[in-house]
Amino acid sequence: MIDPISGFPQTVTIDPQTRQLLARLSPGVRRLIIRLVEVMERTARQNSAPITKTELSVDHDPEDATEKIEIRQWVRGPEQKALDVWDKIGSEVDQWVNSLSDMDEEALTEYVTFAVFSDVDDAAA
Repeated sequence: MIDPISGFPQTVTIDPQTRQLLARLSPGVRRLIIRLVEVMERTARQNSAPITKTELSVDHDPEDATEKIEIRQWVRGPEQKALDVWDKIGSEVDQWVNSLSDMDEEALTEYVTFAVFSDVDDAAA
């Protein structure tokens, strides 16, 4: 289900600070971020990597005083599984980004970062 306020899937956790940053972004940039979450989730599912959670948070870069939306996704499995999914998501995202306009590509680069994590360490998996 889609959250009617944020437009993100209801399974995505968004903290209040991130909601404030999202509200300051243009509707077009928010749509790109939603689409990126969808690409990440689809790619994980296609690679048999159950998603245990997806979070949006603010990533502060003190060096250049910028803030980005960080999409953090956890997949069930050992760390190597997360690394494999990270590689596949990176490829899918690159293909998708290459299909965007230069303006949309620049907006993603300026406002978004993402990472994939394992929710189970190698010893437990």
